[in-house]
Amino acid sequence: MRFRDFTDSWIKTSLGDQCSKPQYGMNAAAIPFDGTNKYIRITDIDEGSNTYKPNPLVSPKGTLDDDFLVKEGDILFARTGASTGKS
Repeated sequence: MRFRDFTDSWIKTSLGDQCSKPQYGMNAAAIPFDGTNKYIRITDIDEGSNTYKPNPLVSPKGTLDDDFLVKEGDILFARTGASTGKS
């Protein structure tokens, strides 16, 4: 599978060579959406389309550390539960 509009030659590499060290995500309870911070839970990733479809939209309880903010280009990987491996 190729990204749309990507036409350059393939370069064989490993994920570890292209990424910074993986880190453990935020482990917090979900609370009603605070109007700013969206909390991504494994159940919010639609199985068919692999898109973020929160139901309901929630926020994390507690203080949010910048290390846990998802940025463009980040890869999210489920680490526990029956759905380990969902990305």
